Amino acid sequence: MSKKDVKEKQIEMELSFIEMNDFYNSILHLGSLPLRDLDLMINVSKTKNIVKSEYDLYNEMYKIITEESCLKDSNGKPILVEGKSFQYKDKKEELSVLSSIDELKNKKVVITITPFNVNKLEGIEGITANMLSSLNKMIIY
Repeated sequence: MSKKDVKEKQIEMELSFIEMNDFYNSILHLGSLPLRDLDLMINVSKTKNIVKSEYDLYNEMYKIITEESCLKDSNGKPILVEGKSFQYKDKKEELSVLSSIDELKNKKVVITITPFNVNKLEGIEGITANMLSSLNKMIIY
C-alpha cells in the first residue's frame, strides 16, 4: 500500500463507550507528544474531534439517565447522597437507572477514522504499549 493510499483510506471503527474512553485518552496523549509529521498531526486532531463529539454525546445521555429519575430538591436540583451519587425514590428505581447506565456503557458506536503507518511514530518519546494497544485499529503495522 502506498503512502497516498494509507493517507486517503478511511476505516470504520466500532467501539463501546467503555473502549472509547481508553481510545480517547490515548489519542489525547498522542496529540500532546511532539509529532513531526504534519499529516499525522492533522489525522490525530481530526480523530480527537470525532471521538470527543461521541464522548460528549455519551456524557449527555449519562446525565439524562441519571438525573431524569432522581429525587430533586425544591429548586429542582438533584439530591445527592454523601455529595456524590443521586438519590432515588427506592432501590428498584436505582437498579433500573444502573441497568440503563450499563446498557449505555456497552452500546457500540461507529466512527470513521484515517489509519496511519506505525513508522510515523518512530523517534517520538512518550509512546506507551498501552497507547499502542488502544490505538491498534488506527495503526498500520
